[in-house]
Amino acid sequence: MGDSRRNEVRRGGGGNSQVIFLPIFSYGKRAVLRGQGHGDRSRRAWSDREEMHFIASLKELVATGWKADNGFRSGYLFKLEESMRREFPNTDLRVSPHISSKLHTWKKFYSAVSSILERSGVGFNNHGDFKIDCDEHVWSEIIKADSGARFLRYKSWPYYADWKMVFGKDRATGNNAQDTDRANEICVSGSRDSNNPGAYASQPEGEDDYAGVVDSERRGARKRKRGDALDGLIDVLGKLHEDTNARLDRLSDRIGYEFDVTKARKEVFQMMGLIPGLTLSQVFIASDAILARVERLDYFMSLPEGARQPYVWHALEHYTSN
Repeated sequence: MGDSRRNEVRRGGGGNSQVIFLPIFSYGKRAVLRGQGHGDRSRRAWSDREEMHFIASLKELVATGWKADNGFRSGYLFKLEESMRREFPNTDLRVSPHISSKLHTWKKFYSAVSSILERSGVGFNNHGDFKIDCDEHVWSEIIKADSGARFLRYKSWPYYADWKMVFGKDRATGNNAQDTDRANEICVSGSRDSNNPGAYASQPEGEDDYAGVVDSERRGARKRKRGDALDGLIDVLGKLHEDTNARLDRLSDRIGYEFDVTKARKEVFQMMGLIPGLTLSQVFIASDAILARVERLDYFMSLPEGARQPYVWHALEHYTSN
């Protein structure tokens, strides 16, 4: 990621001075002398490759269902860190403060630039450098409405289309002035490299942003857990309702069937009394044989009238010994 060099520092004075070498670690255009100064360790410029992979990772999360209309699912920050570590095994980029700060800054820029591009007569120029283009009258009206937008016109916004895919449904309304003011501050602090969006879009926001993101994720996770529990309860009640209905249906069928069987049993004796040639004793024996099994009764009741007499003699011959 960076190159390691050595810097000479003299300690002491006169003939007793001593030369020591301190390593310098360079990240992009910023060098940090380890062992000297008390610089903000959270400040760290991103390389073009890091930013390109980071935005690609964000778009992959969107494409794979990690983002809903109200934001990303819990744990997405750590998915991003894992993706960066896979691509850059020796990277020092972490969720806090780098990734959370990068997201916070990019979202501010997206909201500020979007509020400008939404105006009539405003767009990107035709030079391919993704700079805002409009006539002076329109721009003066923009500045009148929001003075914080004045430094955004001559910056390049190559990631705007990607930001729109990632943040498009998250941009809150009513905070455009605050967003452009914050974007203006970051642009001014990074104006030393005005043509490189990574230089001014990479300034960290600090631990507070990370804490806010994590707290938001935790609140969202708790809401999702409550929602999941409620959904589970609804599913259980729905299944219980379905099972109850099924049991009632079976019970109803059973009651109806038992009623039909009872009615059929009463009719068997009357039907057999109409069959010529049967003694009363044979009627009793044949009735017992047919009523002994439900399938025999069903079969007998389903026969046409002319076939019932042969079936009764068949029952007397074959079923009376059972």
